[in-house]
Amino acid sequence: MTKKQMILFLSWRDIDHPSAGGAEVFTTEMLKRCESKKDYNIVHFSTKVEGCERVTKKDGIIYIKNGNWISVIFHAMMFYFLNMKRIKFVVDQCNTHRFFTPFWVPKDKGVFFIHQLTREIWKIKMSRIFAFMGEKSEDLLLKIYNRRKALTVSNSTRSDLLDVGFETNNIAILPEGVDHKPITKPLACKRDNQLMIYVGRYSEYKGLPDATKAFIKYLKINPYAQFVIIGKKNEDYIKNVLEPLCRENNITLSDTYNPKNHRTLTLLGRVSEEDKLMYMEKAKLLVYPSRREGWGLGVTEAAILGTPSIVYNSAGLRDAVNLGQAGVLCKVNNSDELFENIKSLMFDHLSYEKFRYEAYKYSLQFRWENTASAFDEFVGKAA
Repeated sequence: MTKKQMILFLSWRDIDHPSAGGAEVFTTEMLKRCESKKDYNIVHFSTKVEGCERVTKKDGIIYIKNGNWISVIFHAMMFYFLNMKRIKFVVDQCNTHRFFTPFWVPKDKGVFFIHQLTREIWKIKMSRIFAFMGEKSEDLLLKIYNRRKALTVSNSTRSDLLDVGFETNNIAILPEGVDHKPITKPLACKRDNQLMIYVGRYSEYKGLPDATKAFIKYLKINPYAQFVIIGKKNEDYIKNVLEPLCRENNITLSDTYNPKNHRTLTLLGRVSEEDKLMYMEKAKLLVYPSRREGWGLGVTEAAILGTPSIVYNSAGLRDAVNLGQAGVLCKVNNSDELFENIKSLMFDHLSYEKFRYEAYKYSLQFRWENTASAFDEFVGKAA
């Protein structure tokens, strides 16, 4: 390493971690493009990953892996104290796990980075008492950081941070980014297209049961409708939730998409990035009724390929559809409202084309280059 000052990113996962998701993609794509590398050494510190080297350098970023999800905090602290004179900022990335940097990094060096709060997800995933404890502890843990500079990805999360005492002038928004290129050819006509897709985890809070129930209801008025689910399969979830729903309504489950198969719910599982984008472009609608997101990147990815989304009015997703201007925002977050919006957009061609065009136009601003530029601007002001 040269003697340049350092920006230290702390996260319990990096892009090599088996459980890496959108937050890890965001950080990787942003850092590989940022100009701050010219002025600073950027180090990303996270947990060990089996089969990966402890120290690597990629795209100008130094990646260090050490410890497990608990001991990584100790290893990060040791790295900080050994290099503290050269470290300009420490970015504590909160993705459930955090590094409690307010207890060991001075305020002027500390930066808090969070995509989304947990909030109502506690009640969906936990029993009542654990949900209560989770909600209360979340506020307490956030308040530890609320006098520090903060980074987030949407106005929804920014508002949540303001509610727990973060200062307006200390919060910067880093816009989401999309890697693939926008469609430059005229948008293909989808008037007779009956394909809906869902891209995400098999989870109640992501709204998969509501999306499935809405599809089943829509099948009653349009037996030619198709619904494809893309995302890593959860066999227990399929057995306990999706199979009973399909069995009760005489719907077949399939692992392979065939447009000639009717009354079929297709579970593709995890697919390549190319195939995911192909289905996003092919579909007429993306249905994504999540209860909370940092942003809703799949909505933007689909929009830039000419496919609008129907989403719940929830944190992150309302930002991704520009408060209902660039996609359909449900007035009530339930499967009946989802069905009504699916029916409306499937049958009302003029309304569909309006949302489709606005979604596409809105999505054009979300490029990783813009994310990196926003981070560089933050670093410049904070320095």
